[in-house]
Amino acid sequence: MEQRHQVSWTDRKQSSQLLAESFERLGDPKALRVRHCAEWLTFSVCPAGHEKRIHANFCKARLCPLCSWNRSRKLFSQLKAVLHLAVDRRPIRFLFLTLTARNVPSFELSSQIDHLFQAWHRFSRRKWFRTIALGWFRVLECTYNLQDGTYHPHFHVLLVVIPSYFSKRYVRQDLWVYYWQDALRTSYKPIVDVRAVKKTKNRSLDGVAAEVGKYAVKSTDYLIPGRPEETDRIVQALDRAMKGRRLATYGGWLRELHREIRESDNKRSFDACKCSICQSDMLREVYQWSSSLKGYHKER
Repeated sequence: MEQRHQVSWTDRKQSSQLLAESFERLGDPKALRVRHCAEWLTFSVCPAGHEKRIHANFCKARLCPLCSWNRSRKLFSQLKAVLHLAVDRRPIRFLFLTLTARNVPSFELSSQIDHLFQAWHRFSRRKWFRTIALGWFRVLECTYNLQDGTYHPHFHVLLVVIPSYFSKRYVRQDLWVYYWQDALRTSYKPIVDVRAVKKTKNRSLDGVAAEVGKYAVKSTDYLIPGRPEETDRIVQALDRAMKGRRLATYGGWLRELHREIRESDNKRSFDACKCSICQSDMLREVYQWSSSLKGYHKER
């Protein structure tokens, strides 16, 4: 396996084994399927380098590092296609928006996430917001504070705004804070970070997609080396709080473009054995996980 792929997949597989051990200690039945997640990796590779597809028996557990990374890769690919279509359709600009609230202990995490979703619903339906925003892509991220044992769920948002936003409709930083505080219905002023994205085209859009399409939860936040009891507490809290939630979603015009791309992909004839770009026969590479070697090895 190429070195860059070996590092990526092997490291995440090793992390998934640590998660499986935590689930085993917790008596969670997900332990078995996480333990056997992606034991085989099959790559379909275009000889000209256009595409590289992955096929594996992913366990689809929310916290699994392998599955989280795979979801993030798919999310990045879809968002990139949506953004390229958006800039081709009309003049637009982008804003990066981070919306936060105070940290909470584990027993308040689920209710805090519910509260954040409700606040976003109010926030994104205000008249001032709908006047400047054509569409948006939103991701919930949750981090863990090792110092005080609290959790920090927050939103990363990519806003598509009208070009006149910076000349006629500009919203000051203090107003963003005021509007988000109003939506949160809190007595304190939450931290809000707003950044304009420089005018983008073509390859620079990939960086925009990569910035916002991050993992909802990073394994380094809940797999604590040498501290199994703390790891188990964090894993249990995050697993319960994240269960059944849609952590990434589109809104407004971007939702329409995302739907359009998905419908187009469904209608397009797809041959799994050929590259969709140059129609070359795809080459097949298979790797198997070795527990004894703690790594993937290529099948001959």
